[in-house]
Amino acid sequence: MLNFKKISAVFFCLLLAGCATRPNDRFPYETKALDAFLIDKSTGETIDAGRVSEVGGPGHRKAATVECKGMAADEAKKRRIYDWDYYCCTVTDTSDCASKVQELY
Repeated sequence: MLNFKKISAVFFCLLLAGCATRPNDRFPYETKALDAFLIDKSTGETIDAGRVSEVGGPGHRKAATVECKGMAADEAKKRRIYDWDYYCCTVTDTSDCASKVQELY
């Protein structure tokens, strides 16, 4: 029984240490920016809608995804695209699109 407690305690500490080094669960790496992309559903075309460069720390990432969606919506309105979707690419030091994300509701 004592061994189980020790193993559980060590596992829990390692788990916390691993999570503490990540900037955020949603972005498990250092994000430099978010690139916004608009998808015209009627043609399948993907359109660059801009870049959110102020991603900031964990508290600002929700705002960055909201801004990214707003950029796509603005681009859709400007181009008079009514049936659209979007995604945001996370830009890191090593990748222009480490992952695709959207605003969480």
